[in-house]
Amino acid sequence: MTEVFEAISDLNGQTLSSSVPALATIVLAILTWVLARATKAMANATSQAQIVASLEPNSWSINHFDIVVENAGTAPAYDVEMHLILQCLLVDHERANHFLSRTLA
Repeated sequence: MTEVFEAISDLNGQTLSSSVPALATIVLAILTWVLARATKAMANATSQAQIVASLEPNSWSINHFDIVVENAGTAPAYDVEMHLILQCLLVDHERANHFLSRTLA
């Protein structure tokens, strides 16, 4: 048993004093790597383009709306395409034909 205490007392000298900073440096390097990965993931999540399309009343005509497309994100948006599908629920076909012929003409 005294041999174990002698071995521990030998470790308390120069070996122990040099191993503590080395162990602390390894732990710090691991924590820095984890923090760098988390920061990169957060930066990628916040720097995305977010395209928003909305209808706003036209300032010149009360019967029309403007389609406003804007980028609400923090990154630029490239190659933006918009496909518009119009669906009208009109019961009277004569009124629908008159409406479409007047609008499309």
